[in-house]
Amino acid sequence: MNAERALLRRAAAAVLAGAVCVAAAAGQTADRPAPPSAARSLIRKEWLKTPIEPPVPPRRDIFSPQGAPSVDERGFRPGPARSAVLSAEKKAEEEARPVFALRYIGFSRSAASKKIVALVLIDSQAQAVEEGDTLGAGYKVTRITVKEIEIHAPDGTAIQFALEGAER
Repeated sequence: MNAERALLRRAAAAVLAGAVCVAAAAGQTADRPAPPSAARSLIRKEWLKTPIEPPVPPRRDIFSPQGAPSVDERGFRPGPARSAVLSAEKKAEEEARPVFALRYIGFSRSAASKKIVALVLIDSQAQAVEEGDTLGAGYKVTRITVKEIEIHAPDGTAIQFALEGAER
């Protein structure tokens, strides 16, 4: 048993000594100056163009679900008249929409207290809300059910949001 341990210690010492020798040799080669042919880069940096003005931001967000229609259902690009109608429809939708975008996507109910906590997306940010919570700009959650959530706006109007994916 002791003979095996002594043999293992000797082998480990030999491996360690070999590693130290290799590391010392690598350090010596790193200290040598590079040959003159390797000092020049293959890339001619003086030929690269440098931007004079800042880059232009993208025209649309590729991660946003909304975008300008490029082709209608028949395969035609909308002309100026069709674009005007579409922009008028978008303006009407934006006026009818509340100040913030809210989606009621789920809920959790406590078995002991029967209290419902709603999972909503507010401007694409997930939040868990309860009755009485205040959402940005004075909107207050007044009622949460399994099928819908009711929010009162600062002016007193009630807005209902149905649970997404639920049948009415």
